[in-house]
Amino acid sequence: MANPRYTLTDSERVAVIALKEVCETEGIAYSNLFELAKYVLVVQSSFPDSDEKAPQKRLEKAKSLLRKRNSWLKANDLETVDPMAALEDLYKACPKFFYTKYTHDKDGRVVVGHDQVHAPADYMYKSKENMTTFLAAEQLRMNMGAVDLEEARLGFCIVGILDGKGSASGAVRYIRMSTKSKENVKGMHPHRIRKIYCEVPSLYMYAARACMAILPKKIVERILLFSSLPALENHMQTKETIPNTNVLEWAKARQAKYLETLERLSL
Repeated sequence: MANPRYTLTDSERVAVIALKEVCETEGIAYSNLFELAKYVLVVQSSFPDSDEKAPQKRLEKAKSLLRKRNSWLKANDLETVDPMAALEDLYKACPKFFYTKYTHDKDGRVVVGHDQVHAPADYMYKSKENMTTFLAAEQLRMNMGAVDLEEARLGFCIVGILDGKGSASGAVRYIRMSTKSKENVKGMHPHRIRKIYCEVPSLYMYAARACMAILPKKIVERILLFSSLPALENHMQTKETIPNTNVLEWAKARQAKYLETLERLSL
């Protein structure tokens, strides 16, 4: 029996083949078949199956998203950046930003976590190179949020915690980070962000509102706010925890599974 982690359904295969042919005909760059499959899944719910033109509409939308993302990569000098090296650099400069305690939420979605107190806004805006590093590192983390077809179908979630350490200056840093990091969660990327869980005590609700005003509407609709960390943790699989120390270990373990998918996925 075919493993659903590495096997496209019949409808997914047809859509991926169509997108691949269009990309090759029109000269639209893409990384691999798995990336195309992710785009197929991203646009799947955009048009109902009852619409007889849905396959063509989805194809056009996926193509448009790929074009937009390629333009974004070029505009931000991300085409030749090594994402893992970028993550290593960002971790070295801002180790406390990353939060890897939770592996999944209670719906089984992979968690991409961060500590809102330590938002790396000062680092990001210090130089163009630092901004490129931040964007590349965060794109890698979100790409690693789904490393096989089953995870890509389910989507992943983002978790932001404060752990009771909020401050006015930290809130300002987070808002500054969000003005640029919003580009990382736009629809042009091959990511299905299903939920965003945020710990936001009432004292810092103004910062949450400021960030939500910046973010795309579709993302805002998926944000869940919690007044305390224990309340947020009710939605996490806390029994599956790893030491909250090194995001690089997490990324490299996820990357190994990602590479296995690239090797096993075929049309």
